Amino acid sequence: MYYYQKAMDLLQEIYDNFSEEDKVWFQSEKPIAMHSTLGMHLRNHCNMWDYVWVPELIDGVDHSPNHPDAISQKAIKDFQAKVLG
Repeated sequence: MYYYQKAMDLLQEIYDNFSEEDKVWFQSEKPIAMHSTLGMHLRNHCNMWDYVWVPELIDGVDHSPNHPDAISQKAIKDFQAKVLG
């Protein structure tokens, strides 16, 4: 998916510019804890809210894997796994 790849590319750029202390933080932080900070940056900077997706509502909550929140969270999890090897 386009937005996922855009988020992964941006994460690489951000990570490359992290200090060693920031890299340790990123490697040890739970991905959900980055939702309102790094995740928001990814969603906004990559224009994920411009994408129209089909909601998958369960009890009024959108669980679509194409929701911007889901895309940014997957990118963070996958990138963290990548840097941890």
